[in-house]
Amino acid sequence: MGHYPDMGLHQNNDQVWGPWATIGLGLLVAVTFITVQIPILMGYLIVDDALMETIQSPERMALMEKNGTFLSLATIVAGLVSSALVVLLVYVRKGRSVRDYLLLLKPKMKQFLPWFLLIIAVAVAYDFSKLLFDKPVVPEVMIDIYRSASIKPLFWLAIIVVGPIFEELFFRGFLFTGLVQSRMGAIGALLITASVWAVVHQQYELMDIFWIFIIGILLGVTRMKTKSLLPGIAIHMAMNLVATLELAYYA
Repeated sequence: MGHYPDMGLHQNNDQVWGPWATIGLGLLVAVTFITVQIPILMGYLIVDDALMETIQSPERMALMEKNGTFLSLATIVAGLVSSALVVLLVYVRKGRSVRDYLLLLKPKMKQFLPWFLLIIAVAVAYDFSKLLFDKPVVPEVMIDIYRSASIKPLFWLAIIVVGPIFEELFFRGFLFTGLVQSRMGAIGALLITASVWAVVHQQYELMDIFWIFIIGILLGVTRMKTKSLLPGIAIHMAMNLVATLELAYYA
């Protein structure tokens, strides 16, 4: 794996955030993503004319976690703000352009296509494995969220566009670039970013989280082999598009 661009940065570590700085700044991005959603929640509740009732009712607050309209708004705003923060953190580091740091480089089609087909095949195998174990193809929680999304285009924008862009910029872009500089190297960066990415999808069952981890590994390898983050973003969007179509069908 020593042939891809990140490995060359071992000789220019001053150009990127080190592993510990990357972890610390990554926590800042994560906290920002969560914090930005708070005023959106408060505003949504005020418009819904149920602010005090919701605050005083844990059961009603739990329902907000499945409210598709709120989650769509929260994902779009928090995703855009957090993506901008990632870009800002890269920009202030100096030494490398944002484009080079995050590997926002145009890949060759012959490099991109095999990994696209492989990950799509894994996603299909994921669906078949759920049928094999008599599990619903679409988690019930996602069906509830989709049904409660009163503005469907907003939901699609959040899931198919904003979510994948932020997650790839953050996990396979910012975090991977910093972690690969450590003694853990590429393997450690792959495992850590895929693991954290899988864990944040805790709304799913354990079997789903396992498959998300596998796909996270493949997205990381795709980034390495194509020397670009763009294929991962495109593949992530394609998978979420298929998942959303499945949602619309089962809902």
